[in-house]
Amino acid sequence: MQDFINKYSTNSILISVLLIILSMFLIFNPTMSLNVIVVIIGIILTVNGIVHTVSYFSSSKELKMFSVELAIGVISLLVGLVFIFNPSVVQEFLAFIIGAWIILKSITSIQLALNMRESTNKWFIALILAIFTFILGIILILKPFATSVLISACGVMLLISEVANIIEVATMKKYIQ
Repeated sequence: MQDFINKYSTNSILISVLLIILSMFLIFNPTMSLNVIVVIIGIILTVNGIVHTVSYFSSSKELKMFSVELAIGVISLLVGLVFIFNPSVVQEFLAFIIGAWIILKSITSIQLALNMRESTNKWFIALILAIFTFILGIILILKPFATSVLISACGVMLLISEVANIIEVATMKKYIQ
């Protein structure tokens, strides 16, 4: 159990640190970072599509019968190419995607805080942080800002969310130990 908790907390903090770096790019250079992010995601999806398509054609006849590799490959390839060659389409949805990510993480954090309620008095801090990040996610989905301001706001909200996540993981790890 302790090994799982250590691995989970290490992975969670590493992902949070990477997302904090991403948030800094979004805050300080929203237009360029948005284009770079969309193209990088497009490249990843395109490579993923190629890998799935090749996997389909290189698999045995028996495996092809029940495989969805070709469908996944073609869809991933097409979406990746749209991301690369028409990033403006994706940019409209980025705030929604980041907002949805923050909301999903905050719901999990709310549940974790409520689960800790009977065991520690620090659960309330985790709950407040989780509710705060939930509200930030909703604001992102509602998009009350202009595009460049929205991208910077996404960066700020992602930064706050990930710092809160690091605090939450540290609190949880300390509580469990």
